Amino acid sequence: MAKSNDFIECFIQMLKSLEDKDNIFEKIQEFVCHMYGFNRLKKVDEARVALFEKTYKFLDTETFKLPKKGIDGSSLPPCESELYQQFLRACYIAQIWSNAHLKVPTSEDPEDYGWEEVDNKYDSRQL
Repeated sequence: MAKSNDFIECFIQMLKSLEDKDNIFEKIQEFVCHMYGFNRLKKVDEARVALFEKTYKFLDTETFKLPKKGIDGSSLPPCESELYQQFLRACYIAQIWSNAHLKVPTSEDPEDYGWEEVDNKYDSRQL
């Protein structure tokens, strides 16, 4: 990350209002692809497929060579929808921490950041 000013700027933008959240999220996806060693890919779903194909070889056009113990999904990057939820929550928390010195650290609504109120508590919501 330290080698790319674009990635650094992207993480700085997460501390601020998400007016341009689509472009920021695109950069976050690219960053995750880089973390998994796919420097030419820009979408996490493409990286998931590439890593799956790299790990589990094709035997023929319809069959994969799977390990005896099954597939370890934890080794794959998150899918785009899950990463988006994590991105929204990280932005919200980053904004609160960056303004922790203020009496009201954020005026943002948690529901705009992937949360929903259930029984007077906030819970993650599936977008």
